[in-house]
Amino acid sequence: MSNNDFLPRFQNAMLCAAEVYAKEISTTHAQVFMNLVREYDIADIEKAFQQHMKSSKFFPTPADIIDLIPPGKTNRVQQGQFLLDGKRKYKVLN
Repeated sequence: MSNNDFLPRFQNAMLCAAEVYAKEISTTHAQVFMNLVREYDIADIEKAFQQHMKSSKFFPTPADIIDLIPPGKTNRVQQGQFLLDGKRKYKVLN
């Protein structure tokens, strides 16, 4: 997934939730929310939004969305560190 793909997909998930819950979202609210969940894969974030909308009567918080991401899933920062550690261990750094 490219970084360019994250923003439109996140905006779509947020706008869908806003429609479902009839909630107006400020630019600041959307930016803060995005910054708090951005380290996770967008596909997992989208699934979490869908799951939340099916099971909750209230607009989600970033913590609600993060809690719905499966525990076995590592975030993108952790995945990058894992790959870097592996490259260091096997001395394949460029």
